[in-house]
Amino acid sequence: MKGLIRKDLLLLALSGRVVLVSLAVFIMVFMTAGTGAVAAILPVVMALMLTISLFAYDAQAKWDQFATVLPVGAKQIVGARYLIAYGVLICAAFLAFLLNIAGKLRSGQAGMAIAPIVLESALVSAAVSLALAIIMPLIYRFGVEKARIAMLVVFLAPTVFFQLLGAKMKVPTVD
Repeated sequence: MKGLIRKDLLLLALSGRVVLVSLAVFIMVFMTAGTGAVAAILPVVMALMLTISLFAYDAQAKWDQFATVLPVGAKQIVGARYLIAYGVLICAAFLAFLLNIAGKLRSGQAGMAIAPIVLESALVSAAVSLALAIIMPLIYRFGVEKARIAMLVVFLAPTVFFQLLGAKMKVPTVD
């Protein structure tokens, strides 16, 4: 399993450089624009994208065919991928937490309690964790490209439902 994790870490190192540069650019843009909350969400969302990219790289290299001759079982291969995915998510969540603090400090909310910042970071991380829990089995079942379409359907259906529900309901406003 160590070898599988190392393989994924090497893939992350290769593709992660571009993601880190783009993440740094986005963070600078959003922090200077005063929207630190968006900058705090980006690392977690990019962690999700990196995880899906790992599957795409493996599919492109036909790694699944190679893995069948390795002396490891399917459970170990899947377990290693889950460890990497959630490890990247934890690192990104910590970065998002730090960026959220930096955004609050920059906007002049230095006296703000830490609990709302932890809650915001935890909610975003939980949402991406739920997305990973839905996407990864779909990728293993249908493959990367078909799972992307299924992912759109899975996430678009509740969004449309709640949009329609919100349009039908009268939402109270604070005046």
